[in-house]
Amino acid sequence: MLTRDPMAVAKGKSYWGALSNFGNLLWISGAAVAVFAGLVCNAAKDARAFLLAIGLLTAVLVLDDMFMLHEGAWPRLTGLDEKSLFALYAASLLVILITGRRVWKPYALTLCTGIGFFALSLVLDRLEEANISYYYLLEDGSKFIGQACWSLFLWKTSQLQFDPHASATRVSQKTRARDKAPQ
Repeated sequence: MLTRDPMAVAKGKSYWGALSNFGNLLWISGAAVAVFAGLVCNAAKDARAFLLAIGLLTAVLVLDDMFMLHEGAWPRLTGLDEKSLFALYAASLLVILITGRRVWKPYALTLCTGIGFFALSLVLDRLEEANISYYYLLEDGSKFIGQACWSLFLWKTSQLQFDPHASATRVSQKTRARDKAPQ
């Protein structure tokens, strides 16, 4: 069972869990890019530390999500219940964001959108017993959008550390193009 494909074991359809799988692929790619950038970019020490920390936290989150560690392994290993684990994740994210606020500021809207949609999915997860039309689409869809935005944030923030003038250059190019356009 350990080595077999989950859909083969469950005798399920190949598309079962596709949105979850795609979301986790986005998330882990964002984590990998951030960790890589944190290790090899020539950016300031605080930027490298931020990318490493948020990349590693993202990797932990995606592994937790993939293997539902918060429901089994983590509580057994740490003695913390699910709510305490989520609070620990949130506190870790908060510390990373506070210490790295200069680094993530250019893409704050993307990050906040990702966190907001991910938080919405957690709230909806708590309402599972409620009789809401399209419940799973709302919960899993908001989680997917959160993962996509969070990953985009990681990709763009990592890219910015390799070319810190990229964002300013694009803005100034748009401004020059707008100023040259006939009125």
